[in-house]
Amino acid sequence: MLARKLRNFYSGVAEHEDISKLVLLLSSLVNSIREAASEVLQDFQKYEVLWTEDRDAKIQVSLRMITYRTGLY
Repeated sequence: MLARKLRNFYSGVAEHEDISKLVLLLSSLVNSIREAASEVLQDFQKYEVLWTEDRDAKIQVSLRMITYRTGLY
């Protein structure tokens, strides 16, 4: 059985002049908003607990506390 060589378009795309221009443009744009994006991310740090802690575990603890405090246990 003969192995068929797959065509790869990566080099053709990566070396294309218009693609190279776009990569440079995108890099420049990303660098220009980097500081502003960093400041926005800092604003969201106060909500970090929302994506770092286990939501289901927190709910279970809260339910146990409510049950204990209301005497429903």
